Formats: sequence, structure tokens, C-alpha cells
Amino acid sequence: MYTVSVENISGGVIVIQDPYPTEGRLTMPVAPGETEVQEMMDSQYDRIKPQLDWHQIEGRILYTAFNGPASKIINDSSVPGQSVKDALENIVAGYTLDVFALAAGRQGADITDVYLRGPGGVPTNLAGYVMAFDARIVAISLATTGAETWTLEIRKNNSATVIASLSSGGADKAYDDTIAVDVDAGDELQFYCNGTAISAPSGTIILRRR
Repeated sequence: MYTVSVENISGGVIVIQDPYPTEGRLTMPVAPGETEVQEMMDSQYDRIKPQLDWHQIEGRILYTAFNGPASKIINDSSVPGQSVKDALENIVAGYTLDVFALAAGRQGADITDVYLRGPGGVPTNLAGYVMAFDARIVAISLATTGAETWTLEIRKNNSATVIASLSSGGADKAYDDTIAVDVDAGDELQFYCNGTAISAPSGTIILRRR
């Protein structure tokens, strides 16, 4: 069970919809400036995550996915009597769990050796993710629209040095939740696609405040 919060920061209505609703219809319409929170099954979240990542990369939404039902979110929140939305926002803000995700991607079917784009579609080598506090990368994942062979590289401060990486192994998705790489406040993180003619590569890292 996942609880997903979607904030619409665009000028139009955003609709997130499960393309294969085998567990029942799942549609999340989000009006401009509004935030919607919805519980869903793990398989439903897996299917809508590419939509969420794409809208976030394009600068249309901000979203957070919490692995657990709404009741657990409220219990984990440090402020009693909150709504699910407020409790989730407090958890994401670092009041309780101090865990957050960063994502980047690139559209197209012929992506070769290039930096991926963050929110607003800006390449992360031009405007990366600047850390506001010390953190640790604790997981990394990647996805493409089909089976591909490439490596997601995480770099920092516009250096070619790779601080974390993940290979696809010829699959359309992969993850590693065993890594532990420290980054410091002020570091700027970049996402890089190391591969040839890759179809719509995207990557996500999970960080924990330290």
C-alpha cells in the first residue's frame, strides 16, 4: 500500500490515471494550485510512477510517495490531529522521516551520453539539485520505455567523477537499495545517462538527511 500526494504547480488540470486498472479504476485529477492525496496498491503505484516522474521532470507537479497507508502516516507524524495531507507534508519536510527523492529524465528515442533533465526540463549540468543539508544517498533506480543497456550516473558539482551509479543490465528498469553515499550541504547533484541511443531514460535517487 502506498499513499501518494500530488501538488499541481502548473496552470492547467493534471490527470494521473492507471493505464491498466486491473485492481479497479484509479484516476487522480488535480486542479492548478491544489494537492490531492490518494492511497493505492503497490502495483498501481508502479504503473503510474512513470507519469508522476514525467510530470515532475517537466515542472508540472511535485509528488511524494509514502510506503504505507494513510493511518500509518498520521501515526508517524509528530503532530497529532493532523489531516493526511498535513501529516504527509510534515514527514516529507523532515519532521519525522527525513527521507526524500530526486528524479531526472530525458524524452526521446535516441538519447546518447547526456545529462538528464530536472524540474522544468533544465539539464542537471546547467541547474542541478543543490543540497540544503547533509544527506546520504540510500537507494537508486532507473527506467526506460523498453529494454536498454545503459548506466545511470550521479555526479556532483559538475565534475565527471561518478559518486553513485546503476546499470540497467539490459532491462527496462533496475534498482539498488544497498548503497550509502554521503553528500554535503551545498553540493550540486547531476544525473547522467551513460549509453547509446537510449529510449526515454529516467533515474531516481532516495536520500536520507544526516
